[in-house]
Amino acid sequence: MNDALFTANNLWILIASVLVFIMHLGFAALESGFVRKKNTVNILFKNSM
Repeated sequence: MNDALFTANNLWILIASVLVFIMHLGFAALESGFVRKKNTVNILFKNSM
């Protein structure tokens, strides 16, 4: 039972981290859509930091 619980916990951490990464990309795309074309690269760079 201990090994199964360890595997389930690690799987959940992996899934949650992938979801956070996808949300980060979505927020960067949303923010870059709100600014002028000349400021898009600047906003994307700021979101990557």
